[in-house]
Amino acid sequence: MASTFNRALQQARLTTTQIAAVLPHGNGICSSDNAEAMAIANIWGPEAVPVVSYKSQMGYLSSCSGLADVIIATDALRQRRLLAFTAHLPLDNRSKLSLHSNATPLSLKQRHIVKSSFGLGGAALACVISAFSAEESGGFHGVR
Repeated sequence: MASTFNRALQQARLTTTQIAAVLPHGNGICSSDNAEAMAIANIWGPEAVPVVSYKSQMGYLSSCSGLADVIIATDALRQRRLLAFTAHLPLDNRSKLSLHSNATPLSLKQRHIVKSSFGLGGAALACVISAFSAEESGGFHGVR
C-alpha cells in the first residue's frame, strides 16, 4: 500500500506535507486495516496527517464506499474543514496515526486529500482529490 500512496503523490506532483488528510479504506478487517495504517505511518510518519474513516457511521457500502468517501473529501475541501468520525469504542492505534475522532471539525490549510481503497483480489489504489481556484484551472473553480 505504501508504494500505491507514493505513486499517487508522484503522479499528482505533491509531497506528503501538501496533503490535508487521508481517507483510508478502513473496512474493519484487522489485517487490511493494520497494513493500511502501517503504510500511512511509513509515508507520512506518526501523527503527521489527519486520518478519518466514516464507515462506522455509514456502514460498509460495498462498491459505493469509495464514492461516498470521494463525496465527503470533496465537501471537506470545499468547506475547508474535516469532520471528525465517531468512535464508540477505544481505537486500536498502534501505528500512532493522527485519528481525527470525537472532536470538533478541523480547519484544512492544504488543498489535497488522499483516498485509498482495496478491491477484490487484493487490488489497492490511492487517488488525490484536490481543490483548485479558477485561476489555477483555466476558469473552472472546484475540486478534481
